[in-house]
Amino acid sequence: MKIFYLLFLVFLFMSCAERGNEEKKVMILGATPEQIVELKGEELPIQELIPTSICRLDSFLVILNMEEEKIVRVYQADTYRFLGAFLEKGRGDDEVISCQEIWAAPWKGKMRLWLKAPQNFIGVVDLESSLTAGKPCWEKQYKFMDRGMADFLYRPVFVLNDSVFWISRAERPYDIIPNQNIRKNADGSIRILSMQGTTQVGGKNLYWLSYNYASATVLDSVWYTDYDDIRDFDQLFLGDEAMSPDRRRIAVAFRNMNQIILYDSKMQNFRWLTTDNELPLLNSSESFGGNYSGVDCTDKTVFAYRAFPEDPRRPVKLGFSVEVFDWEGTFKFQLKLSHPLKYPFLDAEKGFLYATDEEDCIRKYDVRDFL
Repeated sequence: MKIFYLLFLVFLFMSCAERGNEEKKVMILGATPEQIVELKGEELPIQELIPTSICRLDSFLVILNMEEEKIVRVYQADTYRFLGAFLEKGRGDDEVISCQEIWAAPWKGKMRLWLKAPQNFIGVVDLESSLTAGKPCWEKQYKFMDRGMADFLYRPVFVLNDSVFWISRAERPYDIIPNQNIRKNADGSIRILSMQGTTQVGGKNLYWLSYNYASATVLDSVWYTDYDDIRDFDQLFLGDEAMSPDRRRIAVAFRNMNQIILYDSKMQNFRWLTTDNELPLLNSSESFGGNYSGVDCTDKTVFAYRAFPEDPRRPVKLGFSVEVFDWEGTFKFQLKLSHPLKYPFLDAEKGFLYATDEEDCIRKYDVRDFL
């Protein structure tokens, strides 16, 4: 399989492996947003023990609850009337060992419910047919595990079309191509060499992979960090990612750093948003779990969540808020909340934000004025 790697643009900020001659591409966030708003939400009359993912598909509000016998739970989106459930846990053909996430996206021109079950597959179901049958009516199961790619499903995965996936990865270049090597050319591109050539490669880094499932080929990759080995890389760069509905842009918000990345695939450029130009000290308890708890986006705006549940181990109370940016990185709004946002879902079409709070109650916020 022939793989072409393009390094579109590398943005470096200070780290324990800083390279002194390289220019840092950093945008400093403004001290205050253009507007601060107190955002009130409503508690929905939905009783679910521990909901872990929420989405809306047409007139249905769909909730993932791994504590139930049937884990996909469906409600009427306006009246919140319970309509039914499907998909059981297990190892059978119509079951999953676990399910991490649900979302709505097109499949062959029709909106369908997608499920990511990392130990099984990414699945597509016809929601209405599944409700009627009381079991999943599968349109497709993308079985990455059968191709030795099970670990691909433990990081964010985005659907570009019926066959092409945009997959978030974090590893060393030589972990991907075990019998080959990689060299970065003077112009910043990366060239693959045989093991008989140069063996000097970089450390673990972050990139996105465009993968065609039908042809089992890698179409492209975009690397967006370029570091030598960094201690505790996985913990340091833990974060959340979101892709815009037009499939053009990606936002990445880090849990343990005050960093947001905005990537535009059409313009092939990055913006790093930060309030600090140093990586946090890994031994400092104040450095962890105090920044972004998640991220969502529309074609025009990015919603970055600072809304962790309170933790007695955390030395200070963080408060709960949503930071709203445009794709140029302008800090437009800070939306202050009274509750944390666990498992948030932004319904960009209707203009509502759903999430569970510290007691696992489902809350709904009207954000139409901020999209």
